[in-house]
Amino acid sequence: MESVATTSNSVNITCKAEALESYFHREAIARGNKPLALDMGIHPSGLSRKKVGLVGLACKLILQLGLPAGCIAAPGCEQNVVLTGEEARKLLSLLEHIREPVGGIGG
Repeated sequence: MESVATTSNSVNITCKAEALESYFHREAIARGNKPLALDMGIHPSGLSRKKVGLVGLACKLILQLGLPAGCIAAPGCEQNVVLTGEEARKLLSLLEHIREPVGGIGG
């Protein structure tokens, strides 16, 4: 059964949970258990024991809930940040000293 995440304002996931599980298991094997566990902040033995169950549960959650809008970018896309109000004013004032002269460098 092909499921589609139904949460509004989320990225729809159109593959089966098994396809996600397979992908995550392949990537975990490629990285190695110890580096992955340390990056996640858990003991490697805990990841070894719980990996299969956790990955399966996570994939079912992703399939049911989707992913938040804006969490995925196509390769080569740059992330855009919009600042307004006081934050924008402070940032611009900090950057004033690095602006080039109007005529460019050297006049």
